[in-house]
Amino acid sequence: MSVDHLSGRVLGAYELHELLGRGGMGAVYRGVQNSLFREVAVKVVMPELAQQPGYIERFTREAKVAASLEHPHIVPVYDYGSENGITYVVMRLLAGGSLGQRLANRRAGKTPPPGLPEDAPLLTQLARALAYA
Repeated sequence: MSVDHLSGRVLGAYELHELLGRGGMGAVYRGVQNSLFREVAVKVVMPELAQQPGYIERFTREAKVAASLEHPHIVPVYDYGSENGITYVVMRLLAGGSLGQRLANRRAGKTPPPGLPEDAPLLTQLARALAYA
C-alpha cells in the first residue's frame, strides 16, 4: 500500500485530509482528531520500513521518548499507533511549513537569501531544542 493515497482514510481517532509532504520515512497528512475537533499532522510510515525486523519496537520507543519532551521549540507528539498495516505518529500541526520547505523556498529564490540577522533567531531555537533533547 502506498502512503501517498490515504486522504479520506481514518486511522484510529484521526481522519486524514490532504497530503502535506513526503520523505524517506513516509508521508505527512493534515488530519483532524474528530473527538476534539483538533487539526493535527499525521506522519504515516512506509510499509516496507514497518515490516523490517525490530522497526515497530524502535518506532514505539522513539514515539514515547518524543512525546515526553516538553519544549517550546520541539513539536509535541500526541499519539502513535498501527492500524490495518499502517503505522503512524500524530503531532501538532504547525503553520508555515517545515524547515525543509523553508530552505527549498530560499534555494528557489522565493524568500530572501540567508543572512545572520534573519537566521540567528532560528538557529538559536534549534540549538536550544537540541540541547534540551
